[in-house]
Amino acid sequence: MNSNELLKNFKSRLLNSNKNSGIFYNSFLPSALTIDFKQLEKLGLLRSNRNDKTPITLKEALNNSSFYISFYDVELSEDNLTSKGTLSYAKHIKKIIQKSKTQSNEKNINVLYMGLYFVEGCASTNESDYFRAPLVLKKIAINDLGGSVYNVVIEDELLLNNSLFNILALKNKKQWEFKDLGDLMLNDKEQIIEKLVSYFDIIGYRLTDPQNFINTSNLEFENTKGYKRDEAGRLFQENNNKYFNQAFCLNICSFGIYDIASSTILSAYNILENEDISFLDDIFKETNDILEDFDNDYNESDFVNVSSLDFTQKNAVIKSLSNSTFIFGPPGTGKSQVIVNLLANIINQNKTALFVTEKKVASKVVYDKLHNLNNFTLMFHNNDSASIIFEKIKKMYNNVIDYLNNTNTNSNLNDKESIILDKYYDNVKKYKELFKGEMGKLYLSYLKYLSNINKIDVEIIRYNNLNLFINVSDLLIKKNYLVEELNFLHKLLEVQLYNEELINEIYKNNLLSQLLYNFIKKHKNKTKINIFNRRKYKLFIKSEQYLELISFINKFTSTYSNNEVITMLKFIKGIFNSNNIISNLTNNVLIASYCSSFKNEFADLFLFMSDDWFNKISNLSKDKINNNKKIIIYNYFSYIVKKVKLGNYKDDVNNLEKSYKTLFNDLGRKIANTKTHMRISTLFKNYLPLLRLFFPVIIGSPEIISDSKILPLKRSNFDYAIFDEASQIFTEKCIPILYRAKKYVISGDDKQLAPTSFFKMKSDILEESLEIEEDIINQVNYEVKEAMKFESLLDFAKGRFKTSMLQYHYRSKNKELIDFSNAKYYENKLIVSKQVKYVKWPIELIEVNGIRENRINIEEANTVLELVRFILSNDKIKDKSIGIITFNSEQQSFILDLLEKESAVNADLYINLYQKESGEELFVKSIENVQGDERDIIIFSVGFSYDKTNVFKNYFGPLAQVNGEKRLNVAISRAKEKMYVIKSINSSIINSDKKGVLDFKDFLKYCELLKEPTKYEKELEIMLNNETKLFNIDKDDYNQQFDSDFEVEVFDEINKLLDKDHYVLHTQVPASGYKIDLAIYDYLKKQYVLAVECDGLTFHSSVFSKQNDYDRQKYLENRGWKFIRILSTDWWDKSQVVRKRFITNIKSEIKLYEEEL
Repeated sequence: MNSNELLKNFKSRLLNSNKNSGIFYNSFLPSALTIDFKQLEKLGLLRSNRNDKTPITLKEALNNSSFYISFYDVELSEDNLTSKGTLSYAKHIKKIIQKSKTQSNEKNINVLYMGLYFVEGCASTNESDYFRAPLVLKKIAINDLGGSVYNVVIEDELLLNNSLFNILALKNKKQWEFKDLGDLMLNDKEQIIEKLVSYFDIIGYRLTDPQNFINTSNLEFENTKGYKRDEAGRLFQENNNKYFNQAFCLNICSFGIYDIASSTILSAYNILENEDISFLDDIFKETNDILEDFDNDYNESDFVNVSSLDFTQKNAVIKSLSNSTFIFGPPGTGKSQVIVNLLANIINQNKTALFVTEKKVASKVVYDKLHNLNNFTLMFHNNDSASIIFEKIKKMYNNVIDYLNNTNTNSNLNDKESIILDKYYDNVKKYKELFKGEMGKLYLSYLKYLSNINKIDVEIIRYNNLNLFINVSDLLIKKNYLVEELNFLHKLLEVQLYNEELINEIYKNNLLSQLLYNFIKKHKNKTKINIFNRRKYKLFIKSEQYLELISFINKFTSTYSNNEVITMLKFIKGIFNSNNIISNLTNNVLIASYCSSFKNEFADLFLFMSDDWFNKISNLSKDKINNNKKIIIYNYFSYIVKKVKLGNYKDDVNNLEKSYKTLFNDLGRKIANTKTHMRISTLFKNYLPLLRLFFPVIIGSPEIISDSKILPLKRSNFDYAIFDEASQIFTEKCIPILYRAKKYVISGDDKQLAPTSFFKMKSDILEESLEIEEDIINQVNYEVKEAMKFESLLDFAKGRFKTSMLQYHYRSKNKELIDFSNAKYYENKLIVSKQVKYVKWPIELIEVNGIRENRINIEEANTVLELVRFILSNDKIKDKSIGIITFNSEQQSFILDLLEKESAVNADLYINLYQKESGEELFVKSIENVQGDERDIIIFSVGFSYDKTNVFKNYFGPLAQVNGEKRLNVAISRAKEKMYVIKSINSSIINSDKKGVLDFKDFLKYCELLKEPTKYEKELEIMLNNETKLFNIDKDDYNQQFDSDFEVEVFDEINKLLDKDHYVLHTQVPASGYKIDLAIYDYLKKQYVLAVECDGLTFHSSVFSKQNDYDRQKYLENRGWKFIRILSTDWWDKSQVVRKRFITNIKSEIKLYEEEL
């Protein structure tokens, strides 16, 4: 597929998604998301003031701009309570308010508008192409005042429904460029109608019955009927079958949900259609070499970091700086921290980036975590006012002025911490490499051997000669007295030099007495005795000297082989470069000499490692973070100042080089002369080069970043485009952004939700029918099925770009909260901390006898309310944030209604619902809409149960659909501290072949087993495919396991210190995918006191890894663990300085723990 075809397909998909909303068709059915305003007038619901009882006309209401919709006086009659009765509109309005708030709070998109200048028509012979939509929109606000009274406020600005024009233009094979109505107001009747007529001319349509628009301009409207789209299309074609390429003017006024934000993306597509878009071919052909190993170690000086990062996070940052990258970030693995540090590095390198996310909270999290670096970022979403942006620019201008005037700025900042950190890591690496070699291994074995031997004198041995020990290592230990007895033999032989020839003769000569006589008496190596010496010989062999000598030689030769002795002789000669016999030389002296010489050779390394190497790195890492922030700020302000003073930019309009200084001064004058603010489009049009300089990072939604009126659409105009929660973004919404960037960083989790929204689809199309059961969802029309297949940006990135998986899990404070997801969806690859302190039932199951009727379980909803009351009344947990998740929208709305009513009499609940900061407020959401959220406490209302006829239907709504398991994964990974699961059924009753439902069944089973984790330990292990043993360990039944004799020694020493009635010492404690060697456990409080790492042979002989040797412990420390380390080289060192300090520290930590208790 060539680029043009690809672009056309993406644009078509984007337009099709708009067709499924009020932008294209308004059904005005009771379940739709738009309401006919005239109907409220007909029902007498419009009021001038809140307490008025006299209704007003719609025209009077709209002329006031602020008015009220009141159901206060409506009778609670049977007719009014029906699904089409008057009171149904109160529920309808509340639903629209809830939807608009969700969009505003989560995506910062305003979708609540009044619709005017309606048209209808059919874009083809297909009934589904029938449209009935407003051409003009006005932003409104509807506030629920309680008591079924709503205040409506309408703004003046008129907005054009560009999306409708785009759809019709595409159908007619015409081009549509983004238009607006400028400063026209509603009373500019002729001009508005004239513009609308001309716009239809552009797309090849005729506007019919424009007199209806005169009535619209005069605020005189008619009632309309509600129809399903196919029915309305059929009726239109029956009456107007020859009127295609015509739009008939209607006299309708509506209000409700109109998502017009994507019109900026469509406008960008129209521009791209006339540009060189061959980049699409390149990025869609790009594939990742899965055989290439890219997870190499890194230097600290390769990057800056402004917050603590684990190994996988740092690796992701470094990869992303040099290549287009897919960051695979499972729940709670710190994607935002990675993005923050990536942006910090981009700023530090004087490069530019677009950070794109649909969720307002995700943008704010990154923005806030940047701290002072957010001075260099411009963040705005669809709903941000011009005044906010103007104030940000004004603040940055003043910061630059202050910097220019500040003569005391520190120009000596440098990242010295990174250089030292690299040296520290290099020391650890060298130390470990040292012990991977034969000489290092020999040192460790000798050191342990000498640990139980009293002090020994040592001889000085040159390091270059130490390798000779390798050939005699076993001989020195197994034949422990060889050297000592060899020296004694030479003493008996009355020689001062080692005599290898004589030793060989002793072993092979049968005439030993003759040999000894000649050597001692004649100083010759021969066996022949002449006739003159025979008498002396006979006297010699009877002498005490000979008898002692021959007795020793017999014992010596029977103990040591000739080869062993000669090997040792040569070894001693070699290490001392001499034949001289060294008095007092023994095997142990040689061994101790080896250890002494080896340690002296690497004294600096030994000293570094013994001097708490881990905390040295930890403390310096903190210093690096603080210093890096200062360096980036200083460097980038310096860069701005240099550009403002001396730099030029290219004016694309006039194709001329212009001075930043001139533009900077012009901005200053404009700021001084502006009382309130300037329009965003005006700011970017007049000062874009300066704004790009001020703000190298721009944060926004796909709609804002695609807006060519803010950022001109230029190829590779930014160095990076970074996308967060990419699984939630349609690829077609990102094409203009991809066009703007050179490299792409796409962050997300393919095990979580795709961008298609089940409830959105259901509400926009399916709920045009009043009653739709969950089991007929598969019968929806072709467009819905196609929409459900839309690819996300994450799908686009997988396999095309280098992948970095974030593995350390930070969200859940209790391991059980994430264990199920980790096993079921992430192959247990997430590194999850074993909690220090025991928490009973981190997942608590609450079983009720609920009945499901109309997809609502009232008993579960009431239990949720009672649980919320309990939490807010409990002083220990009342300040915890709360989230409530349901499995359908009906249960969600019902619970929210209960909480809103309760909040009228419960001040704490009111504060949690309405007054807490974004990200901390109590939410009630369906399983479909909770991605990106997290709370301390999550409450599930499962909802599924028997109906009132005692029949259980295996209908599981979104869980039974494609990607149902992803919805489940999102929902069950939101809790930080506690999860309540309120259910009315046992898992065993669920019967389905759908992946999402089967996983849901397993999850309920998991929750049921956790009620008695000790009893069902084996079942849990099988389900999770990992170790689940946590705190069901007492001092009597715990099996001790050790990796080495060194651990046994340390265990025994620590165990002597412990009060056995209070503490037990555990071994090989599972934590974060590894095992802690020893851990002191308080079995009275059921929590761990101290972790002890015994860095013995396994540590010394393994390949150095920052992840294994540093990050793992740092992660656990951040999760509440306390650590003390001891090297075997220090434990067995004869001085025992470090060993004694280690024992003292153990005692101190226990004492401190007891004082804190």
